[in-house]
Amino acid sequence: MNIRLLAPAAFIAALSLSACSDSPLAPVDAAATSAAARGTSTTQTSTAARIRVFAALTAPSGGAYPSAKGKASWDSRNSNTKRELELEVEHLPAGLAVEFFMDGAKLGGATTDSLGKAEIEFSTELGQTVPTTVAGSKVEVRTVAGAVIVSGSFAAP
Repeated sequence: MNIRLLAPAAFIAALSLSACSDSPLAPVDAAATSAAARGTSTTQTSTAARIRVFAALTAPSGGAYPSAKGKASWDSRNSNTKRELELEVEHLPAGLAVEFFMDGAKLGGATTDSLGKAEIEFSTELGQTVPTTVAGSKVEVRTVAGAVIVSGSFAAP
């Protein structure tokens, strides 16, 4: 009887571990976290067939919002069948309307919250279009009038 109880428990534990390794909340390695904090792009590959790419977004010299900064991240799992793209900007005035662009194409818009932050997210799991790769892609966040607030690029392969 104890054997019967152990087998289902071991099976459930194995399922839980495999689900966690593919979770969007799975930990990122220290190199990827450190590179994102330094404002550089990095690619991190894990054993669970997961790829994450980050890009730092910085304000242009002489721009209207010199303290603005942002980041972009792209996440691929399950042999690139599940993908997510997130773009964000912060250190802006509350209530500012912004637009997000990638390689010149407008992805969407948002309004900064009370803390001066705005973000936009896309996921294939929600039926949204997400690029199959972002290597070398340029990201910009602009005012609705077209002024660049922050920009940056994903690392090229």
